Amino acid sequence: MIQRVKQLLYLFICLSFLFMVFPNTAKACSCVESPSPEKALLQTEVVFRGKVMEIQESQEDNGYVTKGVLFEVLESWKGIDQSQVIIRTGSGGGDCGYPFVENAEYIVYANNSEMYGERTLTVITCSRTTEVSTGNAEEDLASLGEGVLPTVQVNLKMEQPAVQENLLEESRNVLDMKWVSIITVIIVIIVAVLIRRNRTP
Repeated sequence: MIQRVKQLLYLFICLSFLFMVFPNTAKACSCVESPSPEKALLQTEVVFRGKVMEIQESQEDNGYVTKGVLFEVLESWKGIDQSQVIIRTGSGGGDCGYPFVENAEYIVYANNSEMYGERTLTVITCSRTTEVSTGNAEEDLASLGEGVLPTVQVNLKMEQPAVQENLLEESRNVLDMKWVSIITVIIVIIVAVLIRRNRTP
């Protein structure tokens, strides 16, 4: 009986170690049918056509990897008058992250959300966002009509590294906590082994 309890204790310690060191990064992403361009325009806070200038990955303090996507805004239909904007999305693989590609043009449907950390403009795969060159954007362009050119010139390229640096600092803090967890588990195992040896005649 005592041996069985010890085995369960060791199993619990090992599982706790795995959960602390390797956090679960899986999220469910289930999408319904995409709305029409007209309906999407009404339901979405920001709609624009833009070119991806830069993509930077970062790890949040919850262990999830997200992407900051810097866009040059070419024309806008709703919610934005700046020449550049940063959109946040996930890394893909179940977290609803959109697979943006640098230098590609997209019609972007974005909403403010806390899905990937701080509240910011966010795009997920379930949105109507689409790459212009694929031909899937023809319906959107025809429906939306001619957009408005940006009226406020900004340069957000300098902000992207700053955001990245802050997120990397958060990632380092998480890494420190993981090492503390590892050391704690090792100490518990060593103490358990020593107690067992001392009780052995």
